Amino acid sequence: MASGRDALEVALDVLPETVVLIDAGGVVSYANRRLAEDFGLEPAEVVGIGVGEVAAAAADRFADRRAYDELLRRFRAAPDRPHEQVLELKDGRVFLHRSWPILCDGSYAGRIVVMSDVTEREEQERRTRMLLASLVAAQEAERRRIAFDLHDGPVQELAAALLRLESLGSKLGQAGDGRLARRVEEIVADLRGAYEQARGLLFSLKPDVLEEEGLGAAVAELLVQLARTTGLETKIEDERRSRASLDLELIAFRVVHEALVNVRKHAGARSVVVRLRTKGGLRCEVADDGVGFDPAAARERLFGHLGLPSMRERVELAGGTFSLESSPGHGTTIRFALPGVRP
Repeated sequence: MASGRDALEVALDVLPETVVLIDAGGVVSYANRRLAEDFGLEPAEVVGIGVGEVAAAAADRFADRRAYDELLRRFRAAPDRPHEQVLELKDGRVFLHRSWPILCDGSYAGRIVVMSDVTEREEQERRTRMLLASLVAAQEAERRRIAFDLHDGPVQELAAALLRLESLGSKLGQAGDGRLARRVEEIVADLRGAYEQARGLLFSLKPDVLEEEGLGAAVAELLVQLARTTGLETKIEDERRSRASLDLELIAFRVVHEALVNVRKHAGARSVVVRLRTKGGLRCEVADDGVGFDPAAARERLFGHLGLPSMRERVELAGGTFSLESSPGHGTTIRFALPGVRP
């Protein structure tokens, strides 16, 4: 009858991933057959060899030597912690490298390393990112076109009409026709409100500040507009230490904007706060103290109206995660996270 060790090795040999066991002294104690197929190293050649020597022998197979060296550095600095990194080989294949410490009675007894071929998954994600970039570019181009048309047409005409009416109101006041002058002032006030709304729409369609100064500045401007038009108390907490790509910041901006539109139209809130962080990606949160709702009960009745499916789809298409918390009388919090933040 085979021993427990033999049975384990038989089981590991049929796995579709490369598996390597390292003892507490940093020596390879086992490698399954996939090591030869995936990396061209025979298991018998590496067993009994120090992991540093094996790593050096495999280094030339990786396309990004810096990423490989960084993984080894983290491993040496914290051998008792799990590690994970995606690495590409020079032949174009992509592997997900994961390793975990093996503990025996609470003491470090070695490590298990698993390397999975994720080339197909990475290619699918690359195509999704390309599709996303194309989609975002097309949407933004259409928004810019609409913004230019709006600016050169209705907004300019509103501005000109305001100037003419203000001039007329002044002349009527000077002529002593107070009643008509007051009526003109009322119309001017209404038009000014429409003009400010149109300017806000222009900003949401073409937020130049996003490209020039980044997501924080663009969200801050959204909150300024919201406070000015509604009287809401607004706050931004920007704790980011790095920026995402412009494509992802555009997605974040659109989702935050949609969430703030919901706050203005539906929440009945007194205040709203937007939090931006970079921890494992770009993380955003929009929280209000409004009337809230029951997401489960409102799914059929409200979700389409609130634009929640479109927000979720934008985030998930970019490889991110989206969540919503709300209950009657306790406000609403929308959280989402996007990958791809650069250092």
